[in-house]
Amino acid sequence: LEMTFMIENLFVFGMLVRAFRLPERLTPKTLTIVAWAQILFMMVFFMGMAAWLRSLWFLPYLLGAWLMVCGIWTLLEREDSHGEDFDIMETPVARKFKDCLGDRFLPGYDNDSDSFFIEDKAQDSRLKMSLLVPALCVLLLADFLLEIDAVLAKISEFPNAYIAFSSSAFAAVAIPEMFFVAQGLVHHFSLFKYGIAMVLMFFGGEMIVSSTFGKDMPPLTACGWVVGILVLSLAASVVRDGLSVGARSTSGRLDDSPGNETPSRTPGRDDRLP
Repeated sequence: LEMTFMIENLFVFGMLVRAFRLPERLTPKTLTIVAWAQILFMMVFFMGMAAWLRSLWFLPYLLGAWLMVCGIWTLLEREDSHGEDFDIMETPVARKFKDCLGDRFLPGYDNDSDSFFIEDKAQDSRLKMSLLVPALCVLLLADFLLEIDAVLAKISEFPNAYIAFSSSAFAAVAIPEMFFVAQGLVHHFSLFKYGIAMVLMFFGGEMIVSSTFGKDMPPLTACGWVVGILVLSLAASVVRDGLSVGARSTSGRLDDSPGNETPSRTPGRDDRLP
């Protein structure tokens, strides 16, 4: 159960990290803050806030539609773009945020430090907010919304709140390390991103359907579907990459075969020096 919800969080975090073009050196620090904030969110949710938020009828539909959009965006993303074809600072919300802060906002990251606020020595040492602050806020908001259904599922499955909370807390600590494991799978297996897209759309569709008909899918069934989709995408990637390597090696052998060698020409009378 914890692995199912962690996979959902990791894939959404990966999409947001690519959208904000967060440097690799700043990603562990940011995700560590998100992990500790997730433990705090779960503590508040287990005290009863999750049931109150779940009573808002529009929230599951909004979150489910957002997950499906994330899946479609991941599905349509070019393999060689790595999120570079999307600039989040060109979105209407980002432009409004930039207009409100004016020159106090720096749409980038500090190359010399990993601080959230940068001192601009060229303008009387004024502090400017870097892009790391809105990136962290969006990650925290996404984690907050995703944890609502996770906590409710844990409460329904485990009557002991201490066991439910402690297991979720231990899983949250592993988020920074598991994030890079997931990103490594994306880079090494060419079709794994399509599995990620299908999992995100599966979670979004399941959330909308369960809210409409009032019946949730059993956690073990959902975990089986997620594992099956990811294993299938990994297997398809191995087959595709193996066929590509075989085709390239066959083409190389054909180019180096004796029949395709260019015959050497013996110098004739016309090639001699006068």
